[in-house]
Amino acid sequence: MSYYLNTRGLLSSKPEVNFVMYFESLENDFRRVSQILGLENFQLPVRNKSN
Repeated sequence: MSYYLNTRGLLSSKPEVNFVMYFESLENDFRRVSQILGLENFQLPVRNKSN
């Protein structure tokens, strides 16, 4: 069984979701979450880029 920390800092068996990112808009969604978390200059790394 997996346990998660909820928004109140307590252990829970159910995750709480505040934001859903989609692969089709991953870069924009990641930028938005970074802004929410105060990571203004944080960029998503690119790995195994296709041609």
